[in-house]
Amino acid sequence: MYEEKGEDEEEVDLLPEMKKGEKLSLVDTTLEQRFTNPPPRYSEASLIRALEMKGIGRPSTYATIVGTVQDREYVKKEKGRLAPTPLGRTVNKLMVEFFPVIVDIGFTAKMEERLDLIEDGKKDWVKTLERFNVAFEKELDRAKESMKSFKKEEKETDIVCDQCGKKMLIRWSKNGEYLVCSGKPECKNKKNVKVGDDGTINVVEQEIKGVCKKCGGNLIEKRGRFGRFFACSNYPECKYTEAYSLGFQCPMEGCPGKLVEKTSKKNRRFISCSEYPACAFATNNEPTEGVCPVCGAPTLFSFRRNMLCLRKDCGWKSA
Repeated sequence: MYEEKGEDEEEVDLLPEMKKGEKLSLVDTTLEQRFTNPPPRYSEASLIRALEMKGIGRPSTYATIVGTVQDREYVKKEKGRLAPTPLGRTVNKLMVEFFPVIVDIGFTAKMEERLDLIEDGKKDWVKTLERFNVAFEKELDRAKESMKSFKKEEKETDIVCDQCGKKMLIRWSKNGEYLVCSGKPECKNKKNVKVGDDGTINVVEQEIKGVCKKCGGNLIEKRGRFGRFFACSNYPECKYTEAYSLGFQCPMEGCPGKLVEKTSKKNRRFISCSEYPACAFATNNEPTEGVCPVCGAPTLFSFRRNMLCLRKDCGWKSA
């Protein structure tokens, strides 16, 4: 029932009158299981918006910030989004643990305000730096004393080497954890692993990507200082390598090449033709399935949610 109120009062839904000992029956109920989805990862544009909203950096430094986290491989771009790398997660963990003041969002925003006051002559820059140095030096001394070197650290595991029978050691690199045999240097066995949040070590079996053109062995995916590449599994006896193929054909007319992943001297990822220098095709756009409806190019590329053809003198673009 509803209780009538005056014109200026809200109408309120009241419970019906009940008597002591009266039994109530459940009319209807629906049980649904729902899961909370994590927020989407930042894109370059949304990261800049977040920096702007939180007062971090300035318009002149936004591009530098976004470029630096990618150049140092703290994040990598996956389908237009910035995904943290093992190196990025480790650096973030150490910074939060040993330098909580300078990585605090509030500190960064206030520092911007202090710099503005210094620029306007309303704050003394020497005293501002002195106060900062006192706090920073304490954190720096603690980090020098307690922060461990991940590159030098080795930890024995219960995983047995399938080549010599000795225990495997877990090591860390900027690309994440991996296993080496404790029988090194005589045994050169290595394995890629994924370490769970609970510390569980799972060996990642290497997928065969092709056949070595030099010795007939299996090609497996590896990662070096210039990004991903294919290498012969018989290394070091066979040192054959080739660029990482994306599985798409070069869009240039008459070119038999495949699109491969490469990294520039500035550590920026780009895509080029495997037939280089005979074919000079290169782009930063991601290839996608589809044939150009105008010129018949075998591969299209995505750009800002549109598809386009990059064959010379074509220029087709989806609406």
